Amino acid sequence: MNIQSTYQNLKGDRSVWLIVALLSLFSLLIVYSTSGSEAYKFNATHGTEYYLVRQLVFIGSGLMLMYTAYKMHYMVYAKLAPIMMVIAVPLLVYTALSARKSMTHPVG
Repeated sequence: MNIQSTYQNLKGDRSVWLIVALLSLFSLLIVYSTSGSEAYKFNATHGTEYYLVRQLVFIGSGLMLMYTAYKMHYMVYAKLAPIMMVIAVPLLVYTALSARKSMTHPVG
């Protein structure tokens, strides 16, 4: 199974999948190019490959979660929506309060 046939078999908006793939590749490029100075500055025991592999793990797990969400039936989301709303509102309040705190007391 090659990449082109996999892309052709995707249902839904294929441009979204293409954008996700391009952003993932772009993030690898950015992480690899900036990890040299970061590895030297903060942790000399790890080279640039450490940060590249770490980013690959993050991308892989994110793509797996995205594909799982893509395969789930939409009624599952309808059943989970009230619970997610109850969870989301306190998280938004926490984010707003922590952002206000970080603006008034910047670190460093």
